[in-house]
Amino acid sequence: SYISPAAQLVLEGKKEAAEFLMNHGASICYVLIAAALVNDKPYLEVLLKRPGAHIKYAVMGAAMLGHKNDAFVLSLIKRKADINYAVKGVA
Repeated sequence: SYISPAAQLVLEGKKEAAEFLMNHGASICYVLIAAALVNDKPYLEVLLKRPGAHIKYAVMGAAMLGHKNDAFVLSLIKRKADINYAVKGVA
């Protein structure tokens, strides 16, 4: 499963609580996946500027949405996201 407590909070729209957990050691990777899953592109951009953030996790989350989000997935791949993570998201 790709859901951590911080990621679950993002899925519930509780970004401030997720931020608190990340400030206390929660992994940003799962939060990136969750932000992409809820299609929160502005928050995703904020997260991607942080240390330890990898665009590959954003593309995985976006790909989990399936064909509804092809343009989003392609835009992340054009920004050098690893296409293998897009495949993992679809699988």
